[in-house]
Amino acid sequence: QFSIPKELIRIFMSRHAKNCTASAFFTYHEKKKLQYGTQKERIGKDSLHNIDSCRLCLQPVNEPMICQKGHLFCKECIYTSLLTQKQEIKRLTLKYHMHEERLKDEEQKKETKKQELILEEFDKIEHGILPPEKKMKISHSKEFSESSALLIIDQTSRDSTNNNPEKPEVNPANHLPSFWVPSLTPDPQPIAIKKPPSYCICPEENHPLRLKQLIKVNFETVNGMDQKDPNKVLNMRYQCPTCTKTFTNVSKITLLRKCGHVFCTQCIANFVSQDRKCFVCSKSFGESDLIAFQCGGTGFSAHGVSLEATKFNPCAWV
Repeated sequence: QFSIPKELIRIFMSRHAKNCTASAFFTYHEKKKLQYGTQKERIGKDSLHNIDSCRLCLQPVNEPMICQKGHLFCKECIYTSLLTQKQEIKRLTLKYHMHEERLKDEEQKKETKKQELILEEFDKIEHGILPPEKKMKISHSKEFSESSALLIIDQTSRDSTNNNPEKPEVNPANHLPSFWVPSLTPDPQPIAIKKPPSYCICPEENHPLRLKQLIKVNFETVNGMDQKDPNKVLNMRYQCPTCTKTFTNVSKITLLRKCGHVFCTQCIANFVSQDRKCFVCSKSFGESDLIAFQCGGTGFSAHGVSLEATKFNPCAWV
């Protein structure tokens, strides 16, 4: 007698519910294995950037600069990004102007062709080449104008279309375009090119950003730590000048626009805001000079940072 090995029975004839493949629908276990539909996964602190990391290179900042919305960048990274955007805007603007000139040339060609048809029809009228019924229509009119010539051209094109058996008249609302039947093949539509924006955007939140709007950040280094040390502890390099607390992703930080010094938000409310002067350089500031620092996430949902990553996959492969 022929006997089936137990290993094959376990593979092809499984008894467990999560490995059952005889049902008419996908189970939760099968969806996870096949990555069926939209996949969602909760991310942790390791997937979030640190407070002192650049938003472009994701490395500890070198010569930190900040935008008006509180996003931190390296000076080299943000300068390179803005320069690349300006070059791309220049290229797209040139492409847009070329497209506009091409459209004007096409319109001019259409107008020239229309004038040629008007002259051709007028020449036929003068030499008596038109059919009798059209001659009657023209003879009743007192004068020949451009509008009457256009009406004659329109009627002639309709008659030629109706007498052409190769292109039957089809109601466009009752049929779909076909790429196999020549008479039903849709005409190519011109590609519309939008005018590109004339300003650069922030790589983090896509808000308008200019080079002169960038602010140099003057961090207070933690006592006894060298910034150039290769063995420095990441995310623990800077502190508040007032309370000497180390800045982490949990900290709420505020930057002064005029001098670039960074303080805890609580210290700003308790000490700095009373005198309206910076604690380090004694420069005066106003309410509009306070910029909230955009810190990284902590891995906890209460911090206000989205901790769920979503990947959109098709529900079925056809």
